[in-house]
Amino acid sequence: MHVRMTTIYRDWINRLRDPMARARIQVRVDRLVHGNPGVHRVLREGVSELKITVARAIACTTRNETTN
Repeated sequence: MHVRMTTIYRDWINRLRDPMARARIQVRVDRLVHGNPGVHRVLREGVSELKITVARAIACTTRNETTN
């Protein structure tokens, strides 16, 4: 798969405020360059949509109290 960086993409990725989001997107694109398209959908010839899944862990602490 041929991937090219346009000035529109470069300007957009550089303006992202969230460094984690920027890193996740770049990793996803790097995988694509190396032949791993992962979860994607072809929209039309030459245009595909990539899915980036971000899972957040939720910590929950419970306390069991017994009353006498």
